[in-house]
Amino acid sequence: MHQTQAASGSPAAERAIAGLCHDLNNRLASVSAYLFVLKRRGLLGNGSEAVEADMALIAQDVRHIRTLCRGGAWEFGPVGLTVIAEQVSEIMEHYPEGPIRLEVSTESLEGGAVVRGDWTQIMRSVLLSVAWLRRGVPQGTTVDVSLSGEGGTTLLLEAPGLAGDAPPEALTTDSESRVEVTLVNDRAVRLTYGDPTKD
Repeated sequence: MHQTQAASGSPAAERAIAGLCHDLNNRLASVSAYLFVLKRRGLLGNGSEAVEADMALIAQDVRHIRTLCRGGAWEFGPVGLTVIAEQVSEIMEHYPEGPIRLEVSTESLEGGAVVRGDWTQIMRSVLLSVAWLRRGVPQGTTVDVSLSGEGGTTLLLEAPGLAGDAPPEALTTDSESRVEVTLVNDRAVRLTYGDPTKD
């Protein structure tokens, strides 16, 4: 599958979500400032650490959501595999069917561990792929997926530890991206990123 960026730019829903994330960040900043003042005045009591920890988790969730919404322009450049693995693992920690952990293969770590692509395009395609790889696995089971780079613009995602046949199911692709998706087998997907800024 090979799809190109829509000429109209970001879909309205994505622009709306990005705007909501911006508003949430502003509100979080206001609440954080208010908490800071209350804490300095000794009015928060013993609960300040728990409230601050929750605020940090909310801010992290907002950043993850914002990451998945493409801005108006593609930004094609190098992205570290370890960063991809960390972000995807954090997002998929509470996946409804069960957690998915993404780990960089040791061979990739030795070879530079960078892929070239658009950050949002990479994140969205990897999330769709890891969700597809875990299909047929019992609810609540944690699934480990291996991530490796196969050259400048290609990633390989594998879940070789999953036993049994995977049920037939089409891999959903992101209509707003330019990613070539190759199904290697029932538990492996190859993603190749084309530079959407060039045609």
